[in-house]
Amino acid sequence: MLKVLNTYDHDLSLRWALCGRLNSPYLYLRKFIIALEFSGSGYVWIPYSFIMIGINYTSVNEAMRYILLFTGLMFDVAVIGTAKWFVRRPRPIINHDDVLSIGPDKYSFPSGHTSRAVFLLFYFINTSFFQNIRGSVIISWLSTVVASRILLGRHYISDVLAGVLFGIFECAAVVLQANCQNDTSESKFIYRRVCYFANWAAKRTDNISRLTPEDIDPFLCTHINFAFGKVLESLTLAPYEEDDLKGWTLNSKGMYERVLKLKETNPDLRVLLSVGGWTHASRGFNDVSKNDANIMTFVNNSIKFLRDNKFDGLDLDWEYPGAKDQGAEPHSKTGYTKLVKKLSQMFQQEAKQAGKEKLLLTCATAAARHRIEAGYEVEEVCKYFDFVSVMTYDYHGSWEGKTGHNSPLYGMRNERKKFREWNIKGSMNVWVELGCPKEKLNIGLSAYGRAFSLLRDPGITNSKPMRKKKTSIGLKAGAAEAGKYTREAGVLSYYEICESIQKNPNNRVFWHREMSVPYVSSETLWIGYDNIRSVILKMQFLKEHGYGGVIIWSLDLDDKTGEICNEGPFPIFNAAKNELLIVPDHLSNINKKCLDDNDTLSIEQLFSQSTTIKGINLSKIQDFLNFY
Repeated sequence: MLKVLNTYDHDLSLRWALCGRLNSPYLYLRKFIIALEFSGSGYVWIPYSFIMIGINYTSVNEAMRYILLFTGLMFDVAVIGTAKWFVRRPRPIINHDDVLSIGPDKYSFPSGHTSRAVFLLFYFINTSFFQNIRGSVIISWLSTVVASRILLGRHYISDVLAGVLFGIFECAAVVLQANCQNDTSESKFIYRRVCYFANWAAKRTDNISRLTPEDIDPFLCTHINFAFGKVLESLTLAPYEEDDLKGWTLNSKGMYERVLKLKETNPDLRVLLSVGGWTHASRGFNDVSKNDANIMTFVNNSIKFLRDNKFDGLDLDWEYPGAKDQGAEPHSKTGYTKLVKKLSQMFQQEAKQAGKEKLLLTCATAAARHRIEAGYEVEEVCKYFDFVSVMTYDYHGSWEGKTGHNSPLYGMRNERKKFREWNIKGSMNVWVELGCPKEKLNIGLSAYGRAFSLLRDPGITNSKPMRKKKTSIGLKAGAAEAGKYTREAGVLSYYEICESIQKNPNNRVFWHREMSVPYVSSETLWIGYDNIRSVILKMQFLKEHGYGGVIIWSLDLDDKTGEICNEGPFPIFNAAKNELLIVPDHLSNINKKCLDDNDTLSIEQLFSQSTTIKGINLSKIQDFLNFY
């Protein structure tokens, strides 16, 4: 059987060597085919990739494209050279003038040109390496390089088929190993830690509350959302503050650039522009979402603004579609879905055409059921967001005229039906119930508390003693006096809460067992807030229920130096970070990228998930394998 196949392979290969046989009528094409042969040679691409690494050595992301190319080409040389040395199959007898065949390359099996062409095909197409050349042109070119091996009589057909398989596995192996080497974390699974930077925080005058980008630990967060940008009636994005784009003095840097500079220390950090906010409400968003033409205009303008200012994505903080009290128009719910879908589609298209990392698309959303149902087609919009951040705080505040916790983890048994879901567990359940995947959802934390000034002594009424309530939730109260640093009535930053506890012994800390959160209570003051203990419990809840991460508002409200609360720098943020770095056992190997000594490489492991690594989409390689 093998002899028959070998004979058939030999005869068919000689018959198709149209530019190799000296008596062939197509011999005039030989020089053109040789030029194509050389265009796919390692003598071209290995020096090219080496030179480009040197040119782009100052940019990790740019250099990595050429490092992976160089690695793949050298891996091909090693693998094919070793295979040829062991097999030692002679070249076809009609092969001549083959100046590129030296060393082991004088042997025929497998075809190194073919394996290299297949590797280059996958690499160029999946990374959009040549931004202005269509994929069909690249496929035609490299397919012709493969065909040249038979047309010139350099190889047998079986050599070429083997080269195709070698090329596929070389590409997969290089990408797999690159993913392994670039993962510097102790665990392969990383929970998202999304931190908000408020651009006005840098303008405060005192050193305690003032926070500049240079005060931020670049490794504290996985994502930083720059708050805020705004949406203009002209359907464009714009900075909120004058110094976002440029500093106040001639040579000073703008706030955008200063935050983005953190990526020089931590290249894995992603910085997004958060657009909207509570005070922005529905202004601009109503116009954007009104019709398809407006949406398209806004999307194109947004991509340009984000790319021009080097952001990694867009965080939609429309508060809220469907909310009449926030000025949302009747079309806003369906308009929001159309907007999100088009943003997602165009972000993907732009990334492929430009050969860049895709812009992230995320959102900050409502936590209360009535807001969620009024404003979001949940199952549909969750298809298009990279992740969805639920603002699970501000459940209660001084606007209610009574005490209530800012961000309870759980509800109380005796709460009115309306408020039973007004807690982290309840809100997250609503989003899941309505169709959003848990792994896309982030829970929300606040580095501030809601502070109340009690309107009466809870134990006295009309100068007569009364039975003290079992809980201090629901006492008549107004907004507490503004903090001396943040200066907003009814709100105290974490460090202001620490200071109030330290300076006034009457301000005692209590623990609410049902809600699993702390609160401060005295005869005149009540504060619902989070401390390290409650943050850790919330992060454990996040992990136990399979959510993808956390957002925290905001960096300037935590104790940046650790000198006030005496709990180290950024105690709230670091408590969340440290707990989320402890990954449950069932997730620690879910995306295992490196092989242990006793592991066996399998197709299932390579392509168990659709994964993009440095711009290379493994699922496309899987599709090619399935085709063959």
